[in-house]
Amino acid sequence: MSGRALVRLWHVPFGTLSDGRRQDREVAVVLPFDAGPREQALRRQHVLVEESDGRFVMRTPVTQRGEVIGLLELALASAPSEATVCAVSRVAHTLAFVVIANRWHTDLFEWGQRTTLFTLAAEIQRRLLPASFVCEAASFTLAA
Repeated sequence: MSGRALVRLWHVPFGTLSDGRRQDREVAVVLPFDAGPREQALRRQHVLVEESDGRFVMRTPVTQRGEVIGLLELALASAPSEATVCAVSRVAHTLAFVVIANRWHTDLFEWGQRTTLFTLAAEIQRRLLPASFVCEAASFTLAA
């Protein structure tokens, strides 16, 4: 997976200036997929917690039945308890269902995942092709 990229998607208050692509109040920033903690959380399919600059960063994969939807990152003032890690993991799993269900009602998540804009012809062609799915586990990656 090296060489690929993650896209950070978040909602910002109106008038806040941020780097990255903007669509109304939404911002998408491409992040490197460089074998770092983000990639490791996704590859291993479990929560990773690390201390950085006096705060703790918890990275939780957002997946549903092996389909990688995204990564939930939380910055915490103190180390999370085991109960907190479990609760956030359940929230991330629930978030996967929300994203999947909302794909029918908005293109926001798809827009956020894109790293380049499509022409109208390319968009029409892409819509005619079947969806590509990825299923990852500790011992394999299956893409179709």
